[in-house]
Amino acid sequence: QGCRILTGNEDITCPGYAVKVLDTNGAGDSFAAAFVHGYLSGWNINEIGRFSNLMGASKVKKIGSGRNVPTVEELRLEMVNQNLNLQFFNQKHL
Repeated sequence: QGCRILTGNEDITCPGYAVKVLDTNGAGDSFAAAFVHGYLSGWNINEIGRFSNLMGASKVKKIGSGRNVPTVEELRLEMVNQNLNLQFFNQKHL
């Protein structure tokens, strides 16, 4: 269903992405890793939430965790599947 992010100045909700779930193992860790990456990269909170949701949605489509987290190519493919234009991702790629 997405995520809600609260900071000292902001309260935003980023919608989730509908995908076929194969395995939720590692989805929270993948979401958290994407969140930390976006934060350390200086992305705004909306960009961080949208990217983290994309990572979580991409992860649950794969079986297993650990090295089975989504690749950059898989994230880009999911952006196409979801009809997303995450311009910040294209400009601030991993």
